[in-house]
Amino acid sequence: MAKTTFWNDENTAQISEAYSENPSSATVEALSASLGVSVRSVRGKLVALGIYQKAAKPVGKRNGVKKDQIVTQIADLCLDSGEDPDLFDSLSKANMFVLGKILSTIRDLKAFTED
Repeated sequence: MAKTTFWNDENTAQISEAYSENPSSATVEALSASLGVSVRSVRGKLVALGIYQKAAKPVGKRNGVKKDQIVTQIADLCLDSGEDPDLFDSLSKANMFVLGKILSTIRDLKAFTED
């Protein structure tokens, strides 16, 4: 018994044209609803056709500040002149919340010791 497939030339052309005009998740959802197939099915076909574009992931920022900027600030507060700030690069793998706490604690300690 031969397996029948939903994706014939007509359906493939329809999703290809619609998605090429407006590559968005809303288009994928609309195509899914109009064709009566799942969103995953439409997305999978678009991937197989090589035209699907993943949504861009947001950059790791906290209130508009990147992790690398926080790590640089921590290094500046901790290092004496002449020391290598690259020693702190591994901190960029830390959780953003933790980096913020470390930075604020170091700032508080610096302010306390300067008083």
